[in-house]
This record gives sequence, structure tokens and C-alpha cells, in this order.
Amino acid sequence: MNFDFPETVAKLIFERWADASVPNYQASARPSLDVLVALLNNCFFASLKREEDRATQFDLAFCHKSDLTEVAFRYSEFTKLCTLIPFENRELSVNELVRLAPACDPDKTVILSDYDGKTNQVYLWGIADTGGRSSGTDIRLTELRIRVYGPGEIKVSLLDRLVCIYKNGKIIDPERALINTGRVYGFFKNTSLNLCKEVTVGVGKPQQSDERVHERDCRAISYLLVLQEIAERMQRLKHGGCVLIVPEDTSNDKLANLDIKYPCRDQTVWNCLRGKLILHDKFYAALSGAGKGEQDAEVVESLHSQLEDVENGLRDALDMLVRFTAVDGAVLITRKLELLGFGAVVQLPGVVEYKVNKCEDRNATKVTEFPIKSHGTRHRSAFEFCYRNAPSVAIIVSQDGGVKMVMRVGDNICFWENSPFDGSTEI
Repeated sequence: MNFDFPETVAKLIFERWADASVPNYQASARPSLDVLVALLNNCFFASLKREEDRATQFDLAFCHKSDLTEVAFRYSEFTKLCTLIPFENRELSVNELVRLAPACDPDKTVILSDYDGKTNQVYLWGIADTGGRSSGTDIRLTELRIRVYGPGEIKVSLLDRLVCIYKNGKIIDPERALINTGRVYGFFKNTSLNLCKEVTVGVGKPQQSDERVHERDCRAISYLLVLQEIAERMQRLKHGGCVLIVPEDTSNDKLANLDIKYPCRDQTVWNCLRGKLILHDKFYAALSGAGKGEQDAEVVESLHSQLEDVENGLRDALDMLVRFTAVDGAVLITRKLELLGFGAVVQLPGVVEYKVNKCEDRNATKVTEFPIKSHGTRHRSAFEFCYRNAPSVAIIVSQDGGVKMVMRVGDNICFWENSPFDGSTEI
């Protein structure tokens, strides 16, 4: 689909500005579309420049200068959450961004920008060194972030929530990906909403029985992004693999045509994800409401340490789960990301009772039939499993990096391929 950059990305930011907020945090006034377009335009053209044969890379935060006059302390009265170096306002331009980029480590340093509400003039006003921390810095630094990481390559996030990536002339929107929409999303929807409720209770706010959770809640999206992360990590390993996903209450001995060589039960991924979201909400609530007392500082620091610990735990648990895909056979998990076993082998019957359809849309209304014999053993095993054990979903990653999502729809098997996660076909 045709689109105009940066107007399309600016509209995504504009639409999601308020939705990206976290508990106990009041979002800043939303900038106009003209301001966002100017900001993105300058970042894009700066990314195409080279300085002394170096590619231009930088991380830019859009935050009001008045919001960062006082930076909170970190460990003691001598150490702050970030090192803030303000300077006299400079009009934001391609040349200014290229000039500042060499002084910035994009993994640790953030260029700061703001705008004049009367003239819509965008300007640069400082640099902040965060030490590579995301969850320990001032919350205003994460309100709108634009990361330039290569020529024509831009990543946009709101409060640490990825809005989109612009790369190779395409806008990749993870929140419009297959796993967030259509048939496949229907399989994961209730689990994502139940996670939101668990987190709400974990934070100490009882969930009302008649209270509905918004499907685009940042915690629900976090769950879906973890599923995407599993596929992306499998792609990076470049050995191919298959993950079979079943409902939470599934018992291994009830699964048809499946032999699990290494049965187990491990809930580390879910526990870490749930803990991360609970601590995230608690941390930002404490950071927003903290006074200048010693006790407040200790609470903030304790929560920050716990949050870093559980984030590391989630990363390690995902690494372990994905490494199991290198073992011959499939990995079996539940929708709550509980590991049920690996090295799983699906018994293939002599006669196939279903058709295999490639889907051209998210709801499987436009399909093309593919002969099952045109697929290899890994794919046929996933087809057979999903047919015999519906409802279920399979994620298949080929050695060349291609990704397929598989599920049973009616009496047939459907699969989506090539870009099931990135959402680029929806823009």
C-alpha cells in the first residue's frame, strides 16, 4: 500500500500519544502533526549523511526543557539518574543532528529536543547520558524517542513502547502484525487480557468484575511482543525450528499424534513477564510520586534494581526456550508461555484429511490451496499437529529466516508467511 513518509509515521505517533501512558503518569501536551513531521523529516535526512566516513547514528528524545530542570537522584545525593548537559537552544536541522551525532553513543546518549508552541519551531537544547539504562532514567526521556541506527533506518517509540520502524522504504508496525489482528490474534486474545488483570491485582488495584481491559493496553501488547520476540530470536539462530502453542489447561497426554522426548514444566517466561509489568508500574508510580526524602529514594532504587533483575531473567528465559528449538523436534508451550517439553515429534498419517491453504489476509477469507506434499517434514508436522489438536498455533522458522504461522480454520489448515509479525503489509 502506498504511503507518504514522514506523514504516515507522524499520524501513528499522533494517534497513540495518549494511549502510550503508564499508570500515575500524565502525558505531556501532544505536539501538532506539523511538528512531528518536521522532527521525523530532519532525522531521516540526517541518517543519510556521513561525517568523516562515519554513518550517522543517534537517539533523540522529544521532551520539554522545563520538565528536566531537576533530575532525580539515583543511588545517593551525589549520583543522578542521568547526566544532563543543557545548552542554548539551537534550531533543529539536518546539519545540527549530524554535527552532534559523533559526540553521542546512541546506546547511552540522548539528544534532547523541544518546540515552541506558538511558532511550532523545533529546536535542540541539550544532551543526556543515561548510561544505557532505559528503566532508570527520567520518564520524560522515554515519552517520544526517535532512534536513527542506519541510512534511512528509524525506530520510533512512546514510553518504551515501539510504535514503528522505518526501514528499506517500508513502515513496520508491530501493533498491526498478524499476531495482533485477525484469526491468530483470536487465539491469544484472552490470555493477553488476563495478563493485564493479573498485573492490575499484582500492583495492588483489585480488578472489578465488570471492568473491561482495553485490547491495546500496553501490558497486553507486551505479551504479544514476547511472542514476536520468540520468532525473531529463532530467525537470528539461523537453524530453523518450530514452536507449538496450546491452551493453558492442556495436558501432554491428551495431545494427539505427539511424542515428547523431553517433557517438562517451566513457567519462568510468564513469571518474569508478569513480574516485569508489575514492577514497571510500581517503579514509575514511585518515581512520579517520590519526594526528596531518603525513604522515597530507597523505594525507587529498590524497585529499579528488582526491575532490572526481572528484565534480565526474562531475557535469559527466552534465550533458553529458543535454544531448545535447535534440538531435533518441536518445542511445546502453552499460551501462558509455560514450557511443556521439547524434541516433540508429530506422527504423520498415511492419508491427509484436510486441505492446506495459504492466506492472503488476516481473517483467512482469501486463500490459495497448496499441495501438502510441496512442504517438508517440519511444515507437515506442524500442519498435522494443528489439525489434530485445535485450537492451537504453530510458529515455523525456516533456515533462510522465513516465518510461517499455522492454525486450523474450519476443516482445513491455514498458514501465513513471510511477514506474519512485522505488520509491514498493513501500512
